[in-house]
Amino acid sequence: MGGGVEQGVTGAAEGMMAAATPMAAAAALFLPPAFMISFQFRLATGKPADIMKAAYAWGAVADDLKRAAAELEGLVARLPAQSWTTDDRTAYEGHVREYIAQLDALEQYGRAVGVTLTVSAWALLSHATFALGMAVYLDALALASLTVAGAAPAQALAAAALTITTVVTAVLAATGQTCAVVLAGGAMAGASDLRRAGNRHADAALATAFGEGGRTAAVHLAQNGVNAGLAYVNRGDSGEVGGRYDRPLKEIDLDADRGPGDDWKLGAGARYKIGQVERDRRERHDGRRGRRERGCRAQVQGADHGFGLQRHRWRRRRMGSRGRARRFPRGRR
Repeated sequence: MGGGVEQGVTGAAEGMMAAATPMAAAAALFLPPAFMISFQFRLATGKPADIMKAAYAWGAVADDLKRAAAELEGLVARLPAQSWTTDDRTAYEGHVREYIAQLDALEQYGRAVGVTLTVSAWALLSHATFALGMAVYLDALALASLTVAGAAPAQALAAAALTITTVVTAVLAATGQTCAVVLAGGAMAGASDLRRAGNRHADAALATAFGEGGRTAAVHLAQNGVNAGLAYVNRGDSGEVGGRYDRPLKEIDLDADRGPGDDWKLGAGARYKIGQVERDRRERHDGRRGRRERGCRAQVQGADHGFGLQRHRWRRRRMGSRGRARRFPRGRR
């Protein structure tokens, strides 16, 4: 399966979860266990298309490293033996072999990361497929519960569905944790391979990577902690305007990504709903370029549809010499 096709297939998971979550919340009006099912759907929503894109990027890096190692090895092999016969040639070839071994270690780690991210993306797609099927099943049970004969069996089946969903969500969480362990363990194993290949800075680079990655992870864990609480508060939101579980704030978004050098890209945003209008606001700051970007997307829900007119509005600002934001003329970026 091609990269673009595979990325498009996994990208369908977001649409599935976007449909399954309010469907489960609607069923919760008649089946109380569906409240927690909707909550778990919100917790398990991810972006597998972005993960798959990152997986292919790591695979491309691994291919480049393999190509570089092969070209370097071929370059040394093509040196005529009679043109360089002193002892320093032997030393040079030894250093080249060490460098090729380091490139091989980095290539193996890049491929391991790519495979791990691919497994994570397909796990999210599998869970989204399950969630959509479960949501359809819950809506069918909700209709059955409206009859006198089907009310009690529907409640029992909904409780069983909650148990099944909890187990499936736990399996997805365990898969994510396993992927994290593989990534961390692969990084340590890769640093060990580099050190054995003669790289004296491997341990320091690993410590720096864990330190910088830890900062980003802390920001994302804080974001996910807040969003978990918001998901619980909104667990019964079926999209109905003014409903019992129609809370204004839906989720927040925090970003802290390290760029080239010591520059960081910081961002924050929130998705909230007031009346029939749902807005998604984002602000990002790029320290290296001195650029600040603000964006707002508004989605208006019609009276009879869960979707409607979308308006996109983006404003870009660049920081001035004194740290003040300068407005660009219209049409200039």
